[in-house]
Amino acid sequence: DNSHRRALEAYHDGLTLRELKAGGHALVFECSACGHRQNLDVTGLIRAHGPESRVAFIRRNTTCTICAARRG
Repeated sequence: DNSHRRALEAYHDGLTLRELKAGGHALVFECSACGHRQNLDVTGLIRAHGPESRVAFIRRNTTCTICAARRG
C-alpha cells in the first residue's frame, strides 16, 4: 500500500543516521527512474556526512549508480 510506504518513508526521513544505525535499520535507495535498488552503507554514510545527518538529506542527495538519476 502506497500510503503505508509514504508514512514509513516520512518516519525514516526524520531519523538521523545515528538513530538509524542504533535501531538496526537498513537504508535502501530505490531509483524512481530505472527502479534499481541498492542497500546503502550506513557506517560509510556516517563517516562521510556525520552521525547527525538526516535520512532525508541522504535521500535527496543520493544518485543511482546505474542511471545517475536522483530518487527525488
